[in-house]
Amino acid sequence: MSTPESPLSSQDIARIISHMNEDHADSVLAYAQYFGRLTEASEAQILALDTLTLTIQAKVAQKVRQIKIPFHHPLESAHDAHISMVQMSKAAKRALANEESH
Repeated sequence: MSTPESPLSSQDIARIISHMNEDHADSVLAYAQYFGRLTEASEAQILALDTLTLTIQAKVAQKVRQIKIPFHHPLESAHDAHISMVQMSKAAKRALANEESH
């Protein structure tokens, strides 16, 4: 259940993290590479999220880095998280593809 401080319940957060790490690893890696500026990252997974940030662990060479990526606005619901993360994925993948073509 959500709290007065957060519109996302702990179940929402756990479901989103699991879904993203299991089904959208490419998007999570793109978040780390583009928004986290870890262009050499080879793996990434979401460790946590709240209404303001994603916490991602990324592997760069043989080192593991933990980064926080802010959302463009405070998330208002699980649906808002979905829409925001899809938009972020598209933006990151588009930007990374443009960087590769130059």
